[in-house]
Order: sequence, then structure tokens, then C-alpha cells
Amino acid sequence: SSIRNFDSENNFTYFDRDLNVYSLMEINITAENKDNEITKNYNVLCAAKPIEINITNKLSHTDNFEKLIYFYTDANDTNSSEANISVDSQIEYSIEYNESNFTTENNGSTKIVVYFNFDRNISNPINPLEVNVTEIKVKDENNVTGEVNLTDRLRYYYGNIKTVDIIATDDNIEANMTFLVYAKNGEDPLLPSSTKEVEYNWFINTIHGDIDGNISINEINISSGYAVSNDISGVSVSYAKVENGGKLVVDVNRSDNNVDFAVFHLLSPRFEWLWYSRFGEEYNISNGSSCKNHFCFTITWENGGEQGEVGSGDFEGKESNITKTNNKRRGVKIYR
Repeated sequence: SSIRNFDSENNFTYFDRDLNVYSLMEINITAENKDNEITKNYNVLCAAKPIEINITNKLSHTDNFEKLIYFYTDANDTNSSEANISVDSQIEYSIEYNESNFTTENNGSTKIVVYFNFDRNISNPINPLEVNVTEIKVKDENNVTGEVNLTDRLRYYYGNIKTVDIIATDDNIEANMTFLVYAKNGEDPLLPSSTKEVEYNWFINTIHGDIDGNISINEINISSGYAVSNDISGVSVSYAKVENGGKLVVDVNRSDNNVDFAVFHLLSPRFEWLWYSRFGEEYNISNGSSCKNHFCFTITWENGGEQGEVGSGDFEGKESNITKTNNKRRGVKIYR
């Protein structure tokens, strides 16, 4: 058996109720005789029987989520329907696996890949979670059994993105956003190393990689207001990339100095599992959706003079503070 996180290189998976990202178990099952040799006649046309696969997980906590959600791919590469089970500090769940998976192409053996995650509420962040997959047992209708004990540990993060509003005098602007994970305890051993708290209970995810959520230039919509409309010209994006250290960098170019304000809508479907909204606004990147439904940032161009607070729209749930870095003043969104 092989068990891994969605980001196997950095060893974590973001919480996601819709299983866009997931951890997975690759389980190989082989029927053997008393001499530990593969039983070649254990196939769908002969001796194979339906089997029950029992999986045991231990969880470091169960705060702010209720379900383990999963589906599996069988030996015929067919996906099952999605299922769920209530969580506890120890979870045991079973999969009924049909004997047709013991094919004649691979006599005596079969495989199953289980994909799973936990329900993520967009308004209730979850502390880092460790899951220990401890045991997998198999039993067929004739009470032929087998089991394996495991020590695999999986790590889950509740993600978010911190965007900033910018006041600028330059035509070429680098906008930096930060990938975040939630934790009540800054000393939590499951947090990424070399992280720091940038908002209350929100820490930089220094190990966020491209696979964990990214965006392309053509997924950034630029408008004059807070709703998606793509009604502005004279401003473009030339670069958008996930960079090391948990940052998203977007390079903006203004070719028309008559433009003094623009809203940048980050319309990537790969940001859905990072969406957090205190007020329960669902993630939406469709035309006409607004910044209360997806990640946005604004740039205000000025030619000297103080403009005061950077606004983030007249919709509910946005606030900004002003900071000053070189010739830019940025409004940091405290919460959505």
C-alpha cells in the first residue's frame, strides 16, 4: 500500500470538501496460498469473491469539520460515487469491492485507489490536522483475511490568500499576495517551517507550490469596478506566477496614464479550496460575480498627494489599513 498527500513533495494537502485536492491510498491486494504464492485461479471467472476493505485512520483533532469524504477508482479504472463518514479521533470505514475487480489479466491480484479529504466550511477555519492511516484489513465472503499495519502520516491545512490594495505612482507595478494557513497556535509543529504570522491566526504557507493552487495571466480579469466585466483598457498583466516562500507575484503594466483605478479579479478555479469568507459568501468566478466571491486587489494611480484610506469596495466585509513601502502605500485586507 502507498499513501500520500496531494502535494507529495511538500507533504501536505489543503482541506477541500469537493475533492478537487485530496490525499490518496493506492491499495494492492493479492490472494496467496499457504506457501505464500499467488493463487492464479483467484479471478472473476473462478474463485474470486466480493471483498470488504476496512481502513482505520487516527486524527489529531476533529474541530470545525464533521465528515471524511471519499471515492475510489477500481481495477477497471471506474470511479465510484462519492461517500462520507462522520469523524472521530479514530475513524473506521469499509468499502465493498466487487469480485469483478479480480480480472483475468492480472490473476490473483487487484488494486484500488482511494481519494479522500474532509469537509471544509468556508466560514470556519480549521487548525492543521495530522491523520495517521494505521491499518488496512481485507476479508472476502469465505472469511479469507489479510491486513497491513501502517505508520503513514498525512498533514492538512486550511488555506487562504492575503491580497493587498496598492496606491502607486509608477506604471509598472509588482503586486505580491501571500498564501496562508490557519492555526490558533503559532508553535503548532504541523505549521510549515520558517513561517510567520501575517494576520491574526494566519501564517505564511512557505511550502505552497504550483500544484497547490495557481493562476495564469488569462485568468486575471481587469475592470473599473468590483464586479467582473473586463471593461477596462490601458492596463494589462504581463506575469503571474507562484513563487517560493508562499507568494503569488503579478506584474501589472499601465499604458494609458488616464487610467487611475483598476480592479484585478483572480478568477482561477484552482483557488476555490483557498477561499475563506467570514460571511459565508460562496466562491464564484463567473461573469458578473464580485470581489465578495473571489480574490481581488486594486491599484490606484496618483501623482503626488495623500489619498487616505484605500477602499476595497462598498460590499460587506472588507477593511483596509494603509502602510507605506518605498513609493507605494498598500491597503492590507484584514478580513473578507
